[in-house]
This record gives sequence, structure tokens and C-alpha cells, in this order.
Amino acid sequence: WTLAEIKDCLEEVGFDSVHFWIREMPNTSQNASEYRGDDNMKYEEVSTFCQRDAWNAYIVGVVRAKC
Repeated sequence: WTLAEIKDCLEEVGFDSVHFWIREMPNTSQNASEYRGDDNMKYEEVSTFCQRDAWNAYIVGVVRAKC
């Protein structure tokens, strides 16, 4: 799935906004079986993303309270 497809799906079911935080991961095929992440790796909010070999993402859907 692309970010745009995920965003469309979440908005279609009622989320008011959708946010993506992504960090690129090292190529996992070259790592030992126990990968311990580098503390310096930071997530960055993005609106577009070029495919990478390995990455991790947080996807947040926001619904505004209706009073």
C-alpha cells in the first residue's frame, strides 16, 4: 500500500486527518538476527515517501471531537 492509499482509506472511514512518521532502517538482509536499533535514528513526519528496502512507520489518524 502507498501512503496515499492508506490516507484515502482512513479518511473514507471518517478520520479528519492522517499523519505519517517514518524512519529508514538498515538493510535487514545484512544484519544479524538480533537487530538493536540505533538511538540516533529519528522518525520524521512525511507526506510522501520513496520506497526503501527497510523502513518503519507510525500512522496516526485524528478525529476531532464533535460537541
